[in-house]
Amino acid sequence: MNLSKVTVTNIRDAAKCLRYFILTKKYNLKPNFKLHTNALLIGNTVHNLIDFFVKDIKQDKPFYNEIEIISKSGVNSQNKILIIKIVKDHFFKIYKPVLNKLMKRSIQNWVILRIWECINEVSRVFSDLIYNAIEKYHNIKYVQNIFRYSERNFEEEIKILDTKIKLTGKLDSLIFDISKNEILIFEFKTGLNEGFPYDIIQIALYSYLLQKQSGINCSVKILYLGQDKVKEIELSPNLVELNLNNAFKIIEDMVKFHDRDEIPPKKQLEHICSFCWLKNKCDTIN
Repeated sequence: MNLSKVTVTNIRDAAKCLRYFILTKKYNLKPNFKLHTNALLIGNTVHNLIDFFVKDIKQDKPFYNEIEIISKSGVNSQNKILIIKIVKDHFFKIYKPVLNKLMKRSIQNWVILRIWECINEVSRVFSDLIYNAIEKYHNIKYVQNIFRYSERNFEEEIKILDTKIKLTGKLDSLIFDISKNEILIFEFKTGLNEGFPYDIIQIALYSYLLQKQSGINCSVKILYLGQDKVKEIELSPNLVELNLNNAFKIIEDMVKFHDRDEIPPKKQLEHICSFCWLKNKCDTIN
């Protein structure tokens, strides 16, 4: 039986533990619980706020009117501050009803703070992109193009070991940096980069697939949403390329074990195994 369709998240899981991926596929196993954690709440809220922001400003003439007035007066440090204020004000307009709902649910203060810190960071990046577009083109239509790539779901066919595989995935957020003619991929992760070696494999695949579909170069930022702070990591093209090669090697292993109907040997990964919901089942299988 061939492995015909996998998600990019499947490949990230296999990078952590190939045995985990094969067992869940072979026995059609899924966790019998739902995660309702603060980390999940932060991630989902940030994703939704960015989606709301991008959709809202596409139909918001006053937003672009304000930006256009600034663009006509030239680029300077004062105008850059004004652009940041306009973007943050617009985000806060969207965030305010969400904030009210969170407070009614008695969500911990640090969770609310972390969401706003992340939105602040995204606001800064959006403001920089808007300012750079104005500085280079002096035309509001180029600012509007920054938010033209809003579709985050994708499916792409690749060939591995004579096996055709459909790769599917969903990006957290992507924005067009028109001043550099490249797509900027945002990925949000919870915690403070403990999963970075696996996250980067996932992001490298996103970058590769998006570039293949659009024909436009991609750059990548990962925002880690920790309890104490937000940490931003920007990936170099060389690091993305290196981990893309690693990703394809992992996919090869996934195909080999799946097609031979074999289970990879167990590895002692204490930092992973101790918290894995599959541990009891895994321990009973040779």
